[in-house]
Amino acid sequence: MRPMETKDDSQPCFRTASSTMKDVSERSKLQKPKKVEHDMWKEQEGMAWVENRSEVPRNRQQIYDIKRRNAAASHCSIDGVTSGSEVYDIIALFNEHQRRKDKDFIRDYKLAPFGVVLASEKRLIGIVRLCTNPDQISILGVDSTFNIGKFDVTHTTYRHLLLETRKADDTGNRTSPLFIGPALIRAMKDEYTYQYFFSTLVALEEQLKNVLSFDTDGEQAPIDAATKNFEYATGLRCFLHAIDNIKRYLRENGLQAIEKDVIADIFGKREDPSYQTGLASSTDDEDLDLKLESCIDKWATLEMSVTNSATKAIFPECFKKNYADVVKKSMLASTRRCAGLGGQPTSWYTNNDPESILHKVKDDKRNQKKNLTIPDFILHLEQEVVVQYHQEELAAIRRGEYRLCEQYKFLEIEEDVWFAMSPERRQRHLERLRRTAVKALSVSCKTIKMQARYKFPTIFISCDNG
Repeated sequence: MRPMETKDDSQPCFRTASSTMKDVSERSKLQKPKKVEHDMWKEQEGMAWVENRSEVPRNRQQIYDIKRRNAAASHCSIDGVTSGSEVYDIIALFNEHQRRKDKDFIRDYKLAPFGVVLASEKRLIGIVRLCTNPDQISILGVDSTFNIGKFDVTHTTYRHLLLETRKADDTGNRTSPLFIGPALIRAMKDEYTYQYFFSTLVALEEQLKNVLSFDTDGEQAPIDAATKNFEYATGLRCFLHAIDNIKRYLRENGLQAIEKDVIADIFGKREDPSYQTGLASSTDDEDLDLKLESCIDKWATLEMSVTNSATKAIFPECFKKNYADVVKKSMLASTRRCAGLGGQPTSWYTNNDPESILHKVKDDKRNQKKNLTIPDFILHLEQEVVVQYHQEELAAIRRGEYRLCEQYKFLEIEEDVWFAMSPERRQRHLERLRRTAVKALSVSCKTIKMQARYKFPTIFISCDNG
C-alpha cells in the first residue's frame, strides 16, 4: 500500500481500511477516543500480532476527527423522533449487541418508518412457555406508553406462572409477578408499524405464533397486527377502558344521569349476595343480541326522559354501531373462558399490567431532570430485564422478591447445598428452572389462582368519579 502524503515525511500516512473506519465510528459513539484506540489494539493482541497497519486507527487524532464528523450529523432527524447522532448511537448499540455472545435485546431496527425492536432471548422463550400452554395461560399484554422522551414505546407483559410474590397483598393473595416482554420504540402507530413489531418477534421465535391470548386497551392497529401474527390467539379488551369510553360518550352528550344504568346493563353489578349479569356475560353472539333488544328500548326511554326530547335517542344506535361487535369479539364470557379467565360474571380483564410495567422507567427520579434519549431508554430497560432475571434465579434458593409456587417447590434447593454445587451444576439447574413446563391446575384451584393473578374485581366498580 502506497503511503499518503503528510506534512512530516518522516511519518508516512497509510490509508485506514474502510471496515476499520466503520468500526471506529461505531465505537466512538459510546467510548472516548483513548478507550477506542486501546480496545482496538488490544483486540489485535498487541503490536506483535497486527497483520496489516490498515486494521487499526492511524492515531488518536483520527478517532477524534471521526467523532467530530458524527456529531455534525446531529442536525438531521428521522421521522421527527430522534436526531441523526441518536440514530448513530442506536446503530452502534445494535452492532455492539451483535458482537456480544448472547446477541440479546436489540434485535432489529429500521429507519423509515423508524422502529427498534427490543426482545431478550430468554423473554421470548418465557412467552412461548407461559403464553402458549393451554393447561395454564398467561395473557400477553400489549400497550403503548407515551412521552418517555421524544419517542413512543409499545411494550408487552406477561405473568410468570411458576412464581409468586414473597409478600401477600391486602387480600392475603400472592400474585404471579409481572415480567417485561418485548418492546417496540416507534414513531408511527399504524398497522404497518405494529406488523413490523409482531412479525419480527415471530421471525425470532417461530413458536410465538401459538400465543393463545393477548389483550389491548382497544387501539385497533395493534389488534389487527397481533391477530395476523398470533394465529390461534383470543383477543381480549380491557373492561375498564371500555367503561371509561362509554362513560365519556354519555357525559359528552349530557347523558351522565343514565350512565349507572347503562354500565350495569352492559357489564353487570353487585347486588348482595348475588351478582346481576350484563350483556358481557352472554354465552354467545345470539344470546347477546336477544338481551340487547330489551336494553335498546330501556336506554332509549331513559335517554328521552333525561333530554325531554321527542327525537330519536342517540346512545342505543351508538352502542350497536361502535360497541356491540367489540363486546362480542373480545369481552363475552365464552371469549374470557377461551383465554383461561373463566366465564364468571366478575372475571373481567383489565389492561393495568402493561400500563404499569414501565412506570419505573418513565418516573425514575434519575431521569426526571431530563428527557430520556433512545439509547438511554434501551440501556435502562435492559437493566430492568436483567434485574428480573436475577430475581427469577434467586427464587430457586428462596431469596429475593419471589417464591416458587407450591406445585414447583421441587425446583427449590437449600442454600448450603446450592453453594456446595459446582458452577456447571448450578447452571444446569437454572436452565431447568427456565424450561420447566407449566402444570395444569384443578378447576377450584385455577379459579382462585386466576382471581389472585389478575385481581378480578369482587364488587362492581362505581360509575362515580370519586
